[in-house]
Amino acid sequence: MICHLLLPQQAQNYWIFYFYEGPQNNYVAQTNNVCNQHWPLKMFISQIRQTGKENFIEIRRVFSGKIKQIKIMGYYFNSCSKEGIFIMRIEKTVGFLGNYI
Repeated sequence: MICHLLLPQQAQNYWIFYFYEGPQNNYVAQTNNVCNQHWPLKMFISQIRQTGKENFIEIRRVFSGKIKQIKIMGYYFNSCSKEGIFIMRIEKTVGFLGNYI
């Protein structure tokens, strides 16, 4: 049984080593520590399920920023071309907390 959960700012310090492989002292790694909505969006998507022709349900953890419009870098993403990148809008969000929606 879990008796104590860490604050998001404390817990995210542990997770950054798993999600980000770059240097830990740069701008991207430091945005993880503050949980600030005004910083650039950084999130980890753990699951994506397709519910219709163009509808998806994602389970994700937001580290910083606000979700408005996102760019998804697919498996075949190439930084020299636009191949493998998809721009999508977030239509609605649902909050999960334990067994409750």
